[in-house]
Amino acid sequence: DFTIDMVTALDRFNGEKSYSIVQFASSGSLVQSSSGDKLSTIDSVNGLVYTGGFTNHDQAILRCREALSGTPADRNKYMLVITDGVSTRPSQNPVDSAIASANLAKGDGINIIPVFITTTSSGQEALDFMSTISSNGMVFSVTNFESLETLEQELV
Repeated sequence: DFTIDMVTALDRFNGEKSYSIVQFASSGSLVQSSSGDKLSTIDSVNGLVYTGGFTNHDQAILRCREALSGTPADRNKYMLVITDGVSTRPSQNPVDSAIASANLAKGDGINIIPVFITTTSSGQEALDFMSTISSNGMVFSVTNFESLETLEQELV
């Protein structure tokens, strides 16, 4: 599983680390607070259940921002947004809402790294949106969930 592999790889680096997990579809919910260590994060990931639904990047980014708000100032803050859809929630201006939330997070010093799983229905517009919420304009894109494994070395 990509998330477990990422946490394991990041945990090899020296220094204090903590992890948060936010699950999102139609809404966003904090699954694990930023006080999570490697083992509790892996347990939380293993307990996730795919719920389906719409895609609410706005709530996902807001929940991540809240989780990272207590991070000590001397730590780098990263938000890895893994998604297979364009923003469809909230029902009014979903893309603008997500961009506004991303800008708030970036203003807090949070580095946003989007990972987009492309589908037959997603196109350049979706990648452009992901580039907009990214902290440096980069988007990591794969063709399916299984392809996520190829990104570990690039991201770490």
